[in-house]
Amino acid sequence: MKISSTSKKELLTEFLTSEIVQIANIQYRDNDYFFAKHMHPNMEIYRILEGCCYMDIGNQKIFCETNDFILVLPNIVHSFYLPPDAACAFEHIHFSPYVLGEIDMEEILGCSLDLLTALTFCYQSFCHFPADAFIKDAVFSIIFEMERPSIFSVPHMNLQLLDLLLHVVSLSDKDFSSYTQKYSTQNMYVLFALHYIEQNYAKKSRSRTSRKSFILPADILANCF
Repeated sequence: MKISSTSKKELLTEFLTSEIVQIANIQYRDNDYFFAKHMHPNMEIYRILEGCCYMDIGNQKIFCETNDFILVLPNIVHSFYLPPDAACAFEHIHFSPYVLGEIDMEEILGCSLDLLTALTFCYQSFCHFPADAFIKDAVFSIIFEMERPSIFSVPHMNLQLLDLLLHVVSLSDKDFSSYTQKYSTQNMYVLFALHYIEQNYAKKSRSRTSRKSFILPADILANCF
């Protein structure tokens, strides 16, 4: 799909100025640390610096050790915990996936899909493999910008994140010729639901009554399943 130069300019401006990255830091856990199963519309990146941990992601249990890279996709149930007497240091990035759904990959991959769809098509719920030099540098750069903010930190983080995610897609070696339009349509509805949650949850949760009644509109829900 071709878009106008004005639309391209608006998309670029949105991408460079949106605060996509919400958390980017180095964390340390020990003493039988356990974070219970949960889910959210954001995406998470971990790179294990020292030690080891376990993660339950969807219906899979994975063991993560030094230098492992883990990317958890949106709305996937996951938990994080340590083996007995273990400790773990890791880089952690938490970011919104919404704008990724506006990045058209058709001219690159030869089929009509966006970057968020490409990631979910490649990995379904998560990816887990040893970090290469490219991944190490990108994750470090994002954390560096978050910890030492400047007027250019947001665009720098967003560009580094985009570069990292494109690299992750390329590592999948996925055959995009098997991609179908039905998959794209399903993902479009999920993306719309994620955006609705992101835009309305904070506003809805300000009152107790709203917290109890927060739901997606019926027409959105009907198209998500």
